[in-house]
Amino acid sequence: MSWIFTEFASSVFSFKSTEQKKAILICASVKSKAIDAQKDKITFLNNSDSASAILIEKNTNSKEKSCFSQKVFSTQCVEETLPYGGFQINSNKNIQANTTLAFSFIMQNYPTFFQEFFEHFNLEKTSFDEFFIHSSDNFSKQKLYERLNLNFIQDNILKNYGNTTINKLPLELASYTGGGDKQIFLGSFGTGITLNACSLKINFDKLQSFIKVV
Repeated sequence: MSWIFTEFASSVFSFKSTEQKKAILICASVKSKAIDAQKDKITFLNNSDSASAILIEKNTNSKEKSCFSQKVFSTQCVEETLPYGGFQINSNKNIQANTTLAFSFIMQNYPTFFQEFFEHFNLEKTSFDEFFIHSSDNFSKQKLYERLNLNFIQDNILKNYGNTTINKLPLELASYTGGGDKQIFLGSFGTGITLNACSLKINFDKLQSFIKVV
């Protein structure tokens, strides 16, 4: 899930260093091909293959500030995600992750990262209209929201589509029913272990006018 933030940040940074004004971020997940449906039927049924295309355009008429932060705990990578054939020839054909380690690590470290993000950029949580934080299941999301002192509601994206991994947050934004300008927080965590946080303002009236979910 962390890759969408990395590529999003790369696109935004390129706007500052070049004359580029538009970028298309294409994300695809075919996780089903790396899950052993016979040995791990629950994971197979709870995940959905998905794809998204996001147009990012530089707004030259706005003074609004967007903020992004990422923290990587690379020493956890070997333990959190076991060798996978997609990266090494002589290794496993299917994804295997130490979900217990990942869950404990995120619950312990994301709240601190979350607080440091707001302090570093001098942001007030009360000025945010919505918080979108990626999670693969409602249980993990509820526990994390409790640790962050955020209001938790059942995740309809998970209910309707299952875990769409890298496309989870784009789908949440596309399905959001609130209109007008909203100051939002986007958060995620993933293999690495990597923690991500982003603050930006979105006009959902304009967003909804050209979004299509199929």
